[in-house]
Amino acid sequence: LPFMEAFGNHPQVDIRTGDGLGARDIHYKIIDDGKKAYLSRHDLGDSNRNFKQIDCTEVPERHFEYVTDTILGDYKRDIDRKFGSSNTANLNQ
Repeated sequence: LPFMEAFGNHPQVDIRTGDGLGARDIHYKIIDDGKKAYLSRHDLGDSNRNFKQIDCTEVPERHFEYVTDTILGDYKRDIDRKFGSSNTANLNQ
């Protein structure tokens, strides 16, 4: 994947991948514990993708956890369930 090729060896990027077994899976990247995220739904290898970009960089610090948990909570819990901790620089499924 281009993302993994570009950032796979970067010291501040942690990339983790799931098993990739399901068709029409939601694939996601969460950056800086939710400051930005990229969600896409597509079949494995399909170039036709439905995607959404989320940018929480302007959310005030006092509301940040609530907002990102509300928007990205399912994905953060999925990461925690699969890998143990959602507090990493960058995650990729």
